[in-house]
Amino acid sequence: VRALRADGLDVTVAAPWLNAQDPGLPPVPTLQLPQVRNPRTWGATARAVARDAGARRLLPTLVRDESKAAWLAPIAAGHWDIVHFEFSGIAVTYLDELDDLRRHTRLAVSCRGAAEQIEPLRDPSRAAALAAVFSRMDLIHCVSEDMRRTVEQLGAPAERIVVNRPAVPVSDFRE
Repeated sequence: VRALRADGLDVTVAAPWLNAQDPGLPPVPTLQLPQVRNPRTWGATARAVARDAGARRLLPTLVRDESKAAWLAPIAAGHWDIVHFEFSGIAVTYLDELDDLRRHTRLAVSCRGAAEQIEPLRDPSRAAALAAVFSRMDLIHCVSEDMRRTVEQLGAPAERIVVNRPAVPVSDFRE
């Protein structure tokens, strides 16, 4: 995030759970999303956090009933340039809303392992759901070349995949 900001991009991290920031580094703007655990409260929560005029205009396209679409309301209300789903399994839960959200923002998803390599074996419908998610993403982040091959086999367009390995350089620990 700090590298993106250093390149001149305005980045805000939006999440229901935020970790403390390092006080020795420049702060990164954050948006605390509601920690909604009870599906019956999603609609009310969305209405409570989406109070500006732009959000009110956008909400009818995203929140059609008391469904999981309400979780997207705070994101939509912010008028973000990019929405990133940190795990593909999260994106799958919003599959029905991705087309509406995509009209207003660019979408990215990260693929890390279990959701792509194990879930399709356990639940055959997951492979089709992942293929549908990948078809709607502008960027698909994979943590390895093996993950790239896995998501390509699941239908991810190769031209949208970026491999970025979140690894610790072992050479930093050698004597």
